[in-house]
Parts: sequence; structure tokens; C-alpha cells
Amino acid sequence: VRSEETKKYDLTYKLISISRFLLANTGPDDLNRSKLAELARQTQEAANFSVLDGDQAVIRLQSKGSHLLSVAFKIGDRSDLHCTSIGKILLAQQGDRFVQRILARPLPKVASQTLTNPADLLRELEKIRQQGYAFDVREFADDMCCVAAPLFDARGKLLGGINFAGPITRMGPERMLELAAILQKATKELSEAMHSPRS
Repeated sequence: VRSEETKKYDLTYKLISISRFLLANTGPDDLNRSKLAELARQTQEAANFSVLDGDQAVIRLQSKGSHLLSVAFKIGDRSDLHCTSIGKILLAQQGDRFVQRILARPLPKVASQTLTNPADLLRELEKIRQQGYAFDVREFADDMCCVAAPLFDARGKLLGGINFAGPITRMGPERMLELAAILQKATKELSEAMHSPRS
């Protein structure tokens, strides 16, 4: 897009999203893509793999669920870190300086249960580190719930996170815990597969 004031061209979010789509379909993502498809078949829920990009989470890979009622995220979609399960998972794995920089800014309220108090978010991050997964219940949208788990490589480096997203009518407490356990098992298997030599 050309600015009429500066006469210069700037990238738009649409172009950035397109570039992310292209990135998602190249490179060594076969294991992640295969696991997402497996998770979507197993649970019938949409499964997304997201990475940290600056101060936001960005969907890099996706496998759609088979439920008629589903959440329509797209590859390239971005979200703030304080208000989604995937954002909180990624934020919880960052160093103190990064976390404090996020907490020092206003935390916009985007849904009825968004965490906007830094102390509350800090407590939530500590809980996430201990349990190994994150929930988002009406924190990003009032009709949606999400659950996420981190994905590490064989050396323990954070690669991103995988999450399920669905309507709140289907995502009760028991279902959320069930999906959290499925995600933790899947991410562990992925990490082990990355460590194993390929034939």
C-alpha cells in the first residue's frame, strides 16, 4: 500500500498473511502437518500450530475439524498473547524481560473474561508452566474456548504451540481437560519424533 503522505510503500497485513500462507506450505513441517491432521481426525476439532512472531501468536499450520459448528481461524491469523490459550502458552515460555515488557503495556479487553490485570496474568502464566497447558474460556471471544500446549524440539527449544478451538457449547470443563491430555501426548510424540533419525 502506498502512503499518500510519504509516497512510500508499506506491507499490509493481507500481504503478511499471504506470505505466511506460502511459508506454511514450504519447509520441514511435514511432522507437524501430519500430527495436526491426526489430531483433527481424533477429536473432530480444528487443530492449529502457531508460532511467536514479535509480540503476537501467528497460525502457521492448520487442520480443520469435522464438526458442522466450528471456529473459522485461518493460516496467518494473528492474536495478542494475553487473551488466547496459544498466546499464553507461548508467553509462559519466555524469559522474565519479555514477559515484563508485555505486562507493562495495556492488556486490551477483547471478551468478557480477558485477563487485563498484570498480576492476574502473571499468576496464570505460572499455573500454565506447572500444568503444561493453557485454557482460554471466553478470553478471546465470548462464544469460544481454546486449549493449547507447547511444542519443543528434541533439545528443549520452544518451536511453537498446538491448540484446539471450539464453541463454548461444546467445550465444557471435562472436554477441555480431555483435549489438554490429548495435546500433551501429541506434543511429546512430536518432540520424540524430531529426535529420532529419519530413514
